[in-house]
Amino acid sequence: MKVSKFTIFFVNLFLICTFAGCSPSVKPPSFENESTKSDIVGSKGVTGSAIDIDIYIDATTSMKGFALVPGNAYSKFLDELESAIHTSWKESNIKFFKFGTKIREMTREEYKSSEDNDVFYREKGILEQTNIDQVVDQTSQDRISLVVTDLFQTDGDVLKVVDKLKERCFGKDIDLAIMGIKSDYNGIIFDTKVPPFPLNTQGNPDLKRAFYAIIFGNGPNIEHLFKTLMATPLKEYISEKQFTIISSKAAVRDFNIEILKPEGSKKDRSIVIKKKLENSKDPLTYHATVTDSSNPMPILVKLNLNSGYYPSVGDLVVRVDKMAVIKGSKAPVVEENTSDFKIKNISRNGDTVTVEFELNYPPKASVALYAFYFGVSQLNAFLTPDWIKAFSTENPTPESEPNKTLNLDRFVRDLLRATASVNDYKVAKGYLHITVK
Repeated sequence: MKVSKFTIFFVNLFLICTFAGCSPSVKPPSFENESTKSDIVGSKGVTGSAIDIDIYIDATTSMKGFALVPGNAYSKFLDELESAIHTSWKESNIKFFKFGTKIREMTREEYKSSEDNDVFYREKGILEQTNIDQVVDQTSQDRISLVVTDLFQTDGDVLKVVDKLKERCFGKDIDLAIMGIKSDYNGIIFDTKVPPFPLNTQGNPDLKRAFYAIIFGNGPNIEHLFKTLMATPLKEYISEKQFTIISSKAAVRDFNIEILKPEGSKKDRSIVIKKKLENSKDPLTYHATVTDSSNPMPILVKLNLNSGYYPSVGDLVVRVDKMAVIKGSKAPVVEENTSDFKIKNISRNGDTVTVEFELNYPPKASVALYAFYFGVSQLNAFLTPDWIKAFSTENPTPESEPNKTLNLDRFVRDLLRATASVNDYKVAKGYLHITVK
């Protein structure tokens, strides 16, 4: 994040006022976007009262096992989904598709038959393979695409789908959500490294098998639809703990930042840090006065992150930029990634992150403005959600984890790495204005 010419103009104006005696009503210098979080948390509202939605049903052979158990979570999900869409938006245009080896549009009557009719899953040219990458090609930001599937993916499938999502969605304002729903099942499990085997979960709740709703589109619209589903009888089967949104823009839903002195330095009056008034329109900015800048000063920055439905952020990247007014200088000192603040330690407790800094205040600076920016590393930008790990297995067999999903953990982990590789995610920011007295 660069310091703008507009900001530098105000720093120069501040210098002129210092020497020429301007009116106190002149606006003091500041960084851009000090008064808003919108460049980090993004939009939280739905895009309108009308929506186009495409529903894709995986019609491959392994999905037939869900349709063979009447009244299970699978049939109820498909039944409630359509009415939830109509509840969520005043106008909704729904199209139905079945997919597998290829994609074919279908009628509403065919869609309804997918709930409990095994004939739906016998169509040649579709039943053989689960080609989710073909569905990804149909996605766009101005509509919702909802895919119902058991996520049968071989190692090669995972790579192919992740590459397609990286090309089509990530970095192009198309968000993705994945919801896991456990249901009774009576069919054949094919997604294994052993020969296909039968699985009947009826009468054994601990053995239920998961299917997934993968949703593409605008994140606020996706979240709006999920909350509507949670208000239907489906709340018995779906859970906020089994729903994750991978945003193409935002890493967090909200954040709070505190800039303060460590507990052991509370009595040190050489630096006093105060936040702007609570009713201020500038909630991210703190002000400090320094009476003795000759020694290094310890300063804490504490973040409270609200991930919402996003995966928790992983490793943080910290940058501090500076604007300083130096006595006797005609131009401000502007420095990105300044060495004035040195990181001594980073600790974390859940969604609370504490960064311990040491400040070496610049000599002869009468005023110094610092901007703290927090992002994520590309390699470990996000943590794989716990529910994904619980639903996943590397080798399901009739004797071990027969109901779990092959490669789910790897699939989501690769998705999170792929989106971090093309998006410059910001996690939090804050500002500290220091004046020497």
